[in-house]
Formats: sequence, C-alpha cells, structure tokens
Amino acid sequence: MNDAICLTNHFLIAMPGLGDPNFARTVTLICEHSSQGAMGLVINRPTDLSLNDVLEQMEIEKTDTAHLGMPVHLGGPVQNNRGFVVHEPLGHWESTLPITDTLGVSTSRDILVALVQNRGPDRCFIALGYAGWSAGQLEREIAENAWLSGPADNTILFDTPVVSRWSAVWLEIERRLAEVPSANPSKQRFLDRVSFFGQTVTVDKQGRVLLPQLLRETAAMTGDVSVLGLS
Repeated sequence: MNDAICLTNHFLIAMPGLGDPNFARTVTLICEHSSQGAMGLVINRPTDLSLNDVLEQMEIEKTDTAHLGMPVHLGGPVQNNRGFVVHEPLGHWESTLPITDTLGVSTSRDILVALVQNRGPDRCFIALGYAGWSAGQLEREIAENAWLSGPADNTILFDTPVVSRWSAVWLEIERRLAEVPSANPSKQRFLDRVSFFGQTVTVDKQGRVLLPQLLRETAAMTGDVSVLGLS
C-alpha cells in the first residue's frame, strides 16, 4: 500500500454521526492497514473483566499479584473471545504484530505469563476482540464521513483514563489544527467535514429551543438545557 494512505499506527476516531453501537464515540488504534484490509483495537470500551479473570480462564498460574487488576477492554466485535495485548517496548514474544519499531500487539500466551511473573513489557493495553475491515472498506467509510484519522498517541493509549480518550483525541486534533494557517486548503477541507454535523435548531410554540437528538447524544445531554444569548 502507498505509504501516504497507510493508517497503521493511527487513531480512527468515530465522527459524532456514526450510529453503529459497536463504534459510536470510539477511538480505535489501527494495528495493520494494507490493500487487503485493516485491523484495529478499540481503546475506550472498558469491560467488567480484569487480567485476573483472563488468567483464570486460561488456567495460567499467578505467581505475581501486581498486575492482576489490569483492566480488560472490548477491542471490537470480531472474535471477542480472543485476547490481544498492545505493548511497549516491542520485545520478543511468540506471536507479535509490530505496529512501529517500539509498539506491537501480541496474541500468544507467553506475554500473559510474563506479566504475572513481573517480566512483561513496561506498558500494555489488554483487549478482547478486534475490529476488522475488508479490502477498501475502511477507505469507503472514511470517504462517507464515518471516521477521522490521525497519528496515534501512546500517552492517550496507555496513560489517559479510558472515559476521557475520545475527548482527548479531539482536543489533540484541535491543538494541531490551531497550528495550521487558516489559508491552508487541507484545513478548510477538514473544517468542512466536521461542520457537516452542524445542526439547525427549531423553537416550539412555547418558545423552547428544541435540540436535535444527534446534538444531545454527542454532548451526552440527559436533562434540561438552558440556552443563553438568544433574542
């Protein structure tokens, strides 16, 4: 695949209008992207499981308790009984897909054994299941405005609280966008894509502003809202 359009080691950010419940308000780390398709892991969908639960299911002896409480995330809707460990540094494990020179995703038992023996990677993210796209599917979905993409940030991946990752990615996009001159055509195209989700509001007979459902869902509005500055 042409390097200019390869999204490996990029975040895929769900646009506000993406209604698929598997991916609404998600951030996905693209682990592999080629002409054959793409594979990634959602990084902001927690589960009620911990590493300890996975170890018990796999009957792995627990010799160190320091990592047993590590959270397990829902990596996507495909094969959600299959485990993935995104880790840094890359290390040497039986089954690892390199994402960068220092970041990889492993699916072999040995990395879990190493974690509970306190000899695992410095940083890791554990998920069950993955997200997959067939050849050309991801490109079509991006063209249809379902996703934005941007370079992955390991701080967000490993250090940012799960509930804050989607908003953290948008804040990083905003920061980078501010550094781009207003006259840059690429900046304007990006703003045009985002403004696609601008919504027109209406006023009912009692003079109340009716907020569109998409706006309420995107802003997680569950109660009454006061709108100031209208005349």
